[in-house]
Amino acid sequence: MIEYKIVEKVVRNGRGSLGLRYVAQLVSAGRMGGSETVAAVSRETLLPEAAVESVLAALERVMERGLTEGRVVKVPHVGVFRCGIEGRSASTREEAERGVARLRVNYLPSPLLRKEVHWDKARRAGPEG
Repeated sequence: MIEYKIVEKVVRNGRGSLGLRYVAQLVSAGRMGGSETVAAVSRETLLPEAAVESVLAALERVMERGLTEGRVVKVPHVGVFRCGIEGRSASTREEAERGVARLRVNYLPSPLLRKEVHWDKARRAGPEG
């Protein structure tokens, strides 16, 4: 279950003065490293870790190829990946080209993952939460 807590944060408002605000923050249980993920998938599927690593490496190559071709990539049981671009509108093509701020990969989780991490399943953690 996903946990969160409410913490105090000092922020600057639009007029430049500082103020105390309260914000929700996820409680992290740490990172799940790549080798730990491979080992977990290996245990779940009873496949050797080398086979899991090989399939994941192939999946990475396939996704990279699809995304660089401008395609939306759907990975069964994981979700949908697509490239996104962020930039400013402009009156000329040249200005628009210079206004491109960043390219990124957007991710939409599969329905099962969305359901499992849905807000209704979140709970507050600790006395300050």
